[in-house]
Amino acid sequence: MTNPTTPPSIVDILSDAFAALNRAPWVLLVPLLLNAYLWFGAGVSLAPLVAQMSAMVREIQPDGASTSDIKDVREQSLLLLDEIAKLDMRGQLAWLNVVPYTIYTFRTTGASAEALGLPYIVAMSVPLRPNETVQIADAVALFGWIAIINVVALIASGVFLELARGGVTRMPDWPQAPSRMARTVAVLLLYALLMAAVVALLLIPLTIFVMLLFGVSPAFGAFVVFIGAGVWLWVGIYIGFTREIMVLSQIGPIRAIQTSVQIVRVSFWRTLALLMILLVIAAGSGVILTGLIDSFIGRITVVVIGTYLTTGLVMARLRFVQYQLSQIVAVAQPSGV
Repeated sequence: MTNPTTPPSIVDILSDAFAALNRAPWVLLVPLLLNAYLWFGAGVSLAPLVAQMSAMVREIQPDGASTSDIKDVREQSLLLLDEIAKLDMRGQLAWLNVVPYTIYTFRTTGASAEALGLPYIVAMSVPLRPNETVQIADAVALFGWIAIINVVALIASGVFLELARGGVTRMPDWPQAPSRMARTVAVLLLYALLMAAVVALLLIPLTIFVMLLFGVSPAFGAFVVFIGAGVWLWVGIYIGFTREIMVLSQIGPIRAIQTSVQIVRVSFWRTLALLMILLVIAAGSGVILTGLIDSFIGRITVVVIGTYLTTGLVMARLRFVQYQLSQIVAVAQPSGV
């Protein structure tokens, strides 16, 4: 009777991941190109479209024709629109992207969930350069840019994850790489559509319910929102390895979600330790690298170092899931086989 294999520590997993990245430096290609484009390419601004929306708000709610509460809502809305007008929206519009960013503002919704998923470093946004910025002035242009950005992001994500899988497993399988990349793109899209459908089905009735609660009792409404955020984070932890499982096992999103829940359920504390360490490394690196962005050479350094760190963290997640999947297979096999 053999002794069970000692599970690798989180430090071992990180060490294995960066060793795998050093053996397969081509994994860095896609995130390097993405981050170079985000830092040095033309930005996308919604300023003209936001200006139209601000004018509509002022027309609907004139200065002297509103109660104090409505004025507060009006001012908050105008402030929010003003902040959006100052942002480079490429990151915020890339809803299907899973390639890690370096120091770059991620979309505000889902940021905490992404911090527990594929890692990123976030500290500040790239400043818009007026002479090198695409100005979006109408809804047609906005939807067109959303479609272009997400198609490119989805394809880049499929290529990146397949390259990362090959690096972690030491089995790049180059002849089959195009078909595997295409399948990864397909399952990533299916997973995104599934999550969007679930969120839409839950969000609409829950939003109405919470608004009614705030009308009755703002304190109780805030408490419900706090509890809901905690539940959402909890669910995010349990299904957080879905992408990695789809890439490693080449299965669909439903089975991958079930497997992710199984992995977290049987190794919850190890999972939590891994996620917290990845989050600390990503956030801490972001704080350190922020001091380098004031010069051109510093920005290049940020792109290179940040890409290396975040890609290594992605591969650490893949390495962790690879080990957990091997344990599930071992347990499922009859004794003596």
